[in-house]
Amino acid sequence: MFLLPSPSSSYLTKHQDTFCFGGPSHPYTGSQTSRIWCAKRTGKRRYPSEKKKLRTKHKELLSDAKEKSKFEGTWRLFKLAVPLDQDPGKDFLRVSDGLLQEIAKVLKFPVASLLPPEAFTVVRKSFDARKKLKEPKFVHTVDMDVKKLISLEPRCWDFISRLEPKVGLVEPVHDGIHFGDLTSIIREGKENKEAVLKGGNGHGISSTELYKNQATRKPKIAVVGCGPSGLFAALVLAELGADVTLIERGQPVEKRGRDIGALVVRRILELESNFCYGEGGAGTWSDGKLVTRIGRNSGSVLAVMRTLVQFGAPEQILIDGKPHLGTDRLVPLLRNFRQHLQHLGVTIKFGTRVDDLVIKDGHVLGVMASESADKLHLTSQKMEYDAVILAVGHSARDIYEVLLAHNVELIPKDFSIGLRIEHPQELINSIQYAELASEVCHGRGKIPVADYKVASYIDKEDFYGASDAGVANRSCYSFCMCPGGQVVLTSTSPSEICINGMSFSQRASKWANAALVVTVTTKDFEALDYYGPLAGVKFQDKHSGRMIGHAREWNGLYYLDNPNLPPNLHNNGNLFFFDSIKNNREKVLLQHCHLRHPSFRVIKLLFPCLLNKLDVESLHCEVRELAKHKCVPFPISNKMSTYPFYLIHTDVWGLSNIPNVFVACWFLTFIDVCTRVTWVFLLKQKFEVNFVVQQFFSMIQNQFGVSIKRISSDNAKDYFNHGLNSFCQKRGIAEKYNVYFSNLGKIQKWYK
Repeated sequence: MFLLPSPSSSYLTKHQDTFCFGGPSHPYTGSQTSRIWCAKRTGKRRYPSEKKKLRTKHKELLSDAKEKSKFEGTWRLFKLAVPLDQDPGKDFLRVSDGLLQEIAKVLKFPVASLLPPEAFTVVRKSFDARKKLKEPKFVHTVDMDVKKLISLEPRCWDFISRLEPKVGLVEPVHDGIHFGDLTSIIREGKENKEAVLKGGNGHGISSTELYKNQATRKPKIAVVGCGPSGLFAALVLAELGADVTLIERGQPVEKRGRDIGALVVRRILELESNFCYGEGGAGTWSDGKLVTRIGRNSGSVLAVMRTLVQFGAPEQILIDGKPHLGTDRLVPLLRNFRQHLQHLGVTIKFGTRVDDLVIKDGHVLGVMASESADKLHLTSQKMEYDAVILAVGHSARDIYEVLLAHNVELIPKDFSIGLRIEHPQELINSIQYAELASEVCHGRGKIPVADYKVASYIDKEDFYGASDAGVANRSCYSFCMCPGGQVVLTSTSPSEICINGMSFSQRASKWANAALVVTVTTKDFEALDYYGPLAGVKFQDKHSGRMIGHAREWNGLYYLDNPNLPPNLHNNGNLFFFDSIKNNREKVLLQHCHLRHPSFRVIKLLFPCLLNKLDVESLHCEVRELAKHKCVPFPISNKMSTYPFYLIHTDVWGLSNIPNVFVACWFLTFIDVCTRVTWVFLLKQKFEVNFVVQQFFSMIQNQFGVSIKRISSDNAKDYFNHGLNSFCQKRGIAEKYNVYFSNLGKIQKWYK
């Protein structure tokens, strides 16, 4: 019996693809372990043994390439750098003319325009704007179909014959290597009746026990947690034929979105449905980055990526150097994922919390679960399963307590803590791209929104303040950088403050944020008298109540005071802010605020040196723009109704860009001028106004026993029709049509 905890609750594409389960013949022991496939380091920082293996692998690759024919299969071309002015931009994923020129240089083909684009496929595309380069470039990795290339352009035959493989530049791709999505891989394996489905990196899905049990009955498996690990575990098991129940303490994305809206707008925290708990895990309302350290083009990563594309993710994530989804794309993707699981027969229990494991004679027999809203566990009931998979993430601390109570071996590990910092996105763009910052265009330009990564290794003598932990050194680094995003509240308890960063797919926000964290170890826990496997949890939950710093607000941001500054500078707020500003634009805006928002032309006369290189027309102040808007006075009308239903005002509104669930795009309102009670009717078509008005008058007559005396509306042509006029004349209802004055798009009605 295996208990597989989730490696992380954030939305990563890492997937543990080894699943084992069995019946009561497999005893449960707290110290039982499973084989874990670890990722190798990539890039320049490799161990010597890893470098040796890599060289050996490349030699074998080159020898295989010499034995095989150059005119068959696929060749992969790396590091094809296209200058920015020759590339259509980050969203263009096909073969451009500039890319054909780079391919022609590799093949030593004289005329790039003669190369057929159909023979090439872009595998990866990234933007390189490092300052050591002469110019920024888009770097491509391209697959070349040799047979198609020669069939479309026979003159390439001589150039292919002279093509030699070069490690990291030109390499032949192994025949038959094609990684589909997980569903197709599993179904193909079932059709071939293979017990183990192997990927390109040696990972496998053990399914021998499943096929044995299918002869008798489907194994019942509970997957606890609806994060990425839980979703993919349920998908694999359901495709293999198991009877899967997915248990989630939170709510589906539709209900969870409303709960998060209540938290953001009205500060109402739902303890079991928030940024951490719910369908998709904590990563649903996050940045949606799909980066991993186990190899961008490895088989397991590509399988997960293509599975996401199957459920609605854009195919661009298969090519982008730094793939990113965003919350707005994750929500419909998870909805499609859930519908697919339900189609496979998976039972999903939302709002259900696992309170305990059912263990007897060393065997896991199921779980004890109750409704999430039941804090006293009064509704807890027993659910029997053949196996239980725990994919609960890092926020379900109560599950850790349960495992510890059952003597399950829990191994603590070092982690990082810190804070989240926020900057103007334009500042990051200007630092990273310099004069190219204008090409970002809030995520809609040619180049991607700029991000960054910082890291520092700190020795003990450089520590600020005393430390009793005895730690010799620490690592401080940035984490989860969200360009064009926003900071959100991810607390799971009213007594704590925890934040995270998120962004939408366009990354169009004017702010950027990133976590700045430092490593903590078991020595730090022991210095605070925290011992045991949950010492790190106690360390995180420590409430000291002490102030960690003092900051000043300016222009929507909080600037942290520097403790190393002399005391006299802390008292001078203007000097503090002035030293915090990095460019002339911010200096101009600061003086503009100090002087009560005068015209920027006045600022230019007062401070000509600040606006020496700035265009006055490019400076904008929202406060100044709003201050120039004048509200035209509108006298309150004395034509008030003395009793209900004497005067009814009606108005029709539309067309709405987004219809509601009933496909209604128009709204018809009735307002009783005396009581201000309002009725709203949803219309699918505008011609329904005539029918709804008559229906409303009949309803008032039947429900309240009174007749409407007068009706007032604007001059909309919907009220000028023979049917409505005849109806009013027969009932003796006086009609009145008024023209209202509109100011800034808001209609000022006379009955206010």
